Amino acid sequence: VLRPAAEGQEQTASLGAQALDANSVIVYSYADLSTALSQDNGYNTIYFGADINGSSGSSIRIHANKRNVRIIGQHPDTGVRYTYTEPRRDSINGTIYADTASIGSVAFENRDIVGSNGFGVCNVSQSNDSYANFKLTLKDVTYTGPHAAYNPWGIVRLEDFRFRSEINGADQLGNVAMARVVETAGQIDIDHNADYSTATVFVFTKRNASYPNSLTMEGSTRAQIVTQTSLLYCSSGTLINWTVKSGADVK
Repeated sequence: VLRPAAEGQEQTASLGAQALDANSVIVYSYADLSTALSQDNGYNTIYFGADINGSSGSSIRIHANKRNVRIIGQHPDTGVRYTYTEPRRDSINGTIYADTASIGSVAFENRDIVGSNGFGVCNVSQSNDSYANFKLTLKDVTYTGPHAAYNPWGIVRLEDFRFRSEINGADQLGNVAMARVVETAGQIDIDHNADYSTATVFVFTKRNASYPNSLTMEGSTRAQIVTQTSLLYCSSGTLINWTVKSGADVK
């Protein structure tokens, strides 16, 4: 279905969506979302214009030419907030994924997410140092599912983030986030359960001395964390640099 463009906006037949400018677009379906992310079309900021259900959809590879992608679940004009239901494909690249380091970052913002993939709503699974500063951000996100963020070589940032473990058809309940570095800010509410002991809230995968593991809770953090396992686990058993900055409140 082609959506009419507002005055001064371009209508994009190839997406069946509404282009705002050369860099941003509103999507209305999982097919729109897939096209916006997987094609070399210049769109790095993607807004939702409706609830999007990808439960029966295929995986989406973010195109290598994109940079600093933002996927925003709130309509830019009306302010209505929408829900994203991810594909029921419990595999490493079964959901949205990035496999090009130069993309730099992927952010999910202002949305509710129903997750069912054990490797997160977006995964960055490549294992080399070029991904050490690749940032995956969940900002003003309410997530219910088995595992929110998978970026084992890079950085996960959680800001105004709410998490509740639910299986939703996945193989098992896992972590909140797996990363080299975790950053938190704002209100963090986590209700975590898991099906195995090493599925802690945050799992860290050691890299090397140049890129150490760390957990930084910024001064704005107001965290309430409940877990049936534990808070931290490092796959190599090495130390993690854990910093709670002045003003943070962690329970």
